[in-house]
Amino acid sequence: EMQRSLVGSEMCIRDSYTIAKYKGSKYFIGKTSTMRYSFSYEVYGKNYNTYTEATLSNYNLAEDRLLIKYSEKQHEYGDVIKTIVPKWVLSPPKDGWKQFPPDINWKGAELDTAYMKKMNIEIP
Repeated sequence: EMQRSLVGSEMCIRDSYTIAKYKGSKYFIGKTSTMRYSFSYEVYGKNYNTYTEATLSNYNLAEDRLLIKYSEKQHEYGDVIKTIVPKWVLSPPKDGWKQFPPDINWKGAELDTAYMKKMNIEIP
């Protein structure tokens, strides 16, 4: 059990976060009908795709940008995180965030400081 805990914590250290781009959705009919939402994301200039079957009906996917958590070892394994990236965050750091971005106030991102000033948002 201890070994499994260490492996899990090591895996967390190797996760990074970036911004997801919504691509579309499909409804799958079967024993359990599900909606599958497709997203793309970029790591070191290369594009990857992932999907989620999580309930996203509360999001405006045409406008809201969500986070992707991906593995540093295998970039193609991405999980959609139900966290909206603020409009004033223009782009993530080139190598992604190493910590959950809202917890570190989107540190390292390219920010739209003019928009932030206009909306009276504190610039980190």
